[in-house]
Amino acid sequence: MQVASVSEASMVLGVNEARVRQLVEAGDLPARKVGRQWLIEADDLERFRRLPRSEGRPYGARMAWGLLDLVSGGEAQWLDRFERSKAKRRLVENRLVDLVPRLRRRCEPHRFYAHPGVVEALGDEVVRSGVSAAAEHGLDIVAHDEVEGYVQQHELAGLVERYKLQPPDGMVNVMLRAVGDPWPFGAEQVAPLVVVGLDLCEADDDRSRRAGHQALLEVQP
Repeated sequence: MQVASVSEASMVLGVNEARVRQLVEAGDLPARKVGRQWLIEADDLERFRRLPRSEGRPYGARMAWGLLDLVSGGEAQWLDRFERSKAKRRLVENRLVDLVPRLRRRCEPHRFYAHPGVVEALGDEVVRSGVSAAAEHGLDIVAHDEVEGYVQQHELAGLVERYKLQPPDGMVNVMLRAVGDPWPFGAEQVAPLVVVGLDLCEADDDRSRRAGHQALLEVQP
């Protein structure tokens, strides 16, 4: 099965079709519309199925990035006083590692295939994270001819065109996580450890997920 209908996805996930449509419309489950029907790539469906579950609805981007910034020692300036107090309380009451499923709306992930000759140059234009930044934080994960990083939403199309990024027809060596407002990074080229760890927790392979879990426990035991 390369693509799944809403009905097929509901059976894989063990939820009703209305719930699948909610996940699609919220952007939590990637899908494309063909005519009047939603189609979900089998890889995206399996990736979502493997995600850990937690109680509560996912946080919006403002709160998700606020939590991550506070854990990193920042002030989450885009949050008002009430929101900041609420975020701090959540971090007192919960371990960040247990909130991973609720932080997925911080960005919009896009997977591509790029010619290996342009991967290094592309990495210089993004805020490297996940496998592309693990080694720089002392994590035992090394990226080979691939790049993972954050870009501003309005810059995504330009990068796709400039580097001739292609839809992943079975091969993925680029993961770009598009972020709208707020943009939580300054001029740095490498994401902080808490963000790198979170991205690794969402990886496809067990080794990366274990490294991500350990990284989150390191920044917030």
